[in-house]
Amino acid sequence: MASVDIVDYHDLEPEFYQQHVHHLFYASSWLKVLSNIYGYQFQTAIDRASGQFIIFTVVEHFLGSKVISLPFSDYTEIDVQSTGAGAKLLQAIQAKYPSLPVVLKTTHAATAPVALQLGHPIRQAYYHRIDTRNMEQVDAQQSSSFKRGVRKAAKSGVTVQLRRNEEALQAFYQMYYQLRMHKFSSIPQSYAFFQQIYQVFMAQQQGFILQADHAGKAIASIIVLEHKKILYYKFGCSTEDSLALRPNNLIFDTLMQYAHQHQFMAIDLGLSGTGESYQGLVRFKESMGGNRQDITYFQSLPDGYDQSAERSFKAILSSLTEVIVQQELDIETTNRFSEILYPFFA
Repeated sequence: MASVDIVDYHDLEPEFYQQHVHHLFYASSWLKVLSNIYGYQFQTAIDRASGQFIIFTVVEHFLGSKVISLPFSDYTEIDVQSTGAGAKLLQAIQAKYPSLPVVLKTTHAATAPVALQLGHPIRQAYYHRIDTRNMEQVDAQQSSSFKRGVRKAAKSGVTVQLRRNEEALQAFYQMYYQLRMHKFSSIPQSYAFFQQIYQVFMAQQQGFILQADHAGKAIASIIVLEHKKILYYKFGCSTEDSLALRPNNLIFDTLMQYAHQHQFMAIDLGLSGTGESYQGLVRFKESMGGNRQDITYFQSLPDGYDQSAERSFKAILSSLTEVIVQQELDIETTNRFSEILYPFFA
């Protein structure tokens, strides 16, 4: 473990991360969003011998602080192919924070021997990718129902436009708010969070919104972020009364065509859970040609760690969220609650 150092994220040269970071959720731009909105201070555990590393932060609150890589991120691509590298990195983090749990979100399968160096699996999820370098292969993988949906949307007069303005962000948030509150009975991330994404990504030409319109009204929208020639679908929403028009089929078809035309290598379709409520989303991603890959959350607990306080806190947070949803507060009031409560969801 002597070869492992834990340093402030900014103590390593930007060129190191530019060379070794290959996905969005370790990118400096994404970390900037999280730091600006939540005040996180990032650290890097680096194995000097192998060059492998973990970027993490300490999430602090009064009933259960923890180390996590990384909050509000789909996964972290922790490369621990070297024998024992993952264990050494984890041990170094545990040595610095002996009283805190450590949670690592990885792209490893739960049963992979190399991944088990990172703790005990506590949650499974998926992400899907589409290789947009070979659209003939993508077309062959797409289901007939997805293609029919694309044709139906176009025939019904749905149009899709790429936008990078705040009006599109506001239209997105209005729909996103309705979807989270009324379909999922959960408060959305605050508008300030999405404004940070807009400023860090879209205003810098590193992301965009695809908005579907019908009869002069926005009916569906997705936020797409760019990193190293990969497009990341991060957030999406649509109006309940427009789903029969299949706007999402046309949006994602447009996204695939855009990716291919602009020589992006792939589209990352984002995280999907493994539970029954996610099965429709998983089928939709696979119907458009997405290839399923694993996400596993690993956790390491200190000896004798009592999780009861954290469980009680989560139960209180869930009850409070339920009350806010049931009260059907206006969007501005709900947004203020989001700013206060969302840091505790990390």
